[in-house]
Amino acid sequence: PLLMILLAVAMLVGKATGTGAEFSLLAIVDWQQNAGSLGLNPVMIPALLAYLIFLPGTMGVPPFDIPEAETEVLEGPLLEYGGPLLALFQIGSALKTFVVLGLGVALFFPGTISDFWIVNLIWFVFKCLVLMLLSLTLVKSATGRFRIDQAFRFYVKVPTVLALVSLALVWAL
Repeated sequence: PLLMILLAVAMLVGKATGTGAEFSLLAIVDWQQNAGSLGLNPVMIPALLAYLIFLPGTMGVPPFDIPEAETEVLEGPLLEYGGPLLALFQIGSALKTFVVLGLGVALFFPGTISDFWIVNLIWFVFKCLVLMLLSLTLVKSATGRFRIDQAFRFYVKVPTVLALVSLALVWAL
């Protein structure tokens, strides 16, 4: 799903700029500064929804926390790692969360509000926190844990179909 979302964004920006498909994140953000946020574009709303659904599965948070389900699985990183190695594993997971949230903000809601970099950094972190609230926290609090077969079916069907719809809409433009 993530590759189809990225392809839909690249194709939309590339069609508008005449380059075919634009994979430069800087060019995508610059184009959105002039043309408006892709998160508000009706063609890209299915891609945004697919990205929001994609995040909990990527981050391994409930309902997609099957590898760390302490009551069901007696193996995995919490059993095999301890001390400094577990800390490095958790720091890596936290960095992954920030990178994926930052990518979502850059793809769908870029923009600055000031000429001062510290204000823009605070604005960026705020947008990441809102994205985290919408995609990770609300889903975590509203659902239980999926079984592996349920998670696989949901994760393959819903975000993939939404990303394909957005890709088809961009292609049809």
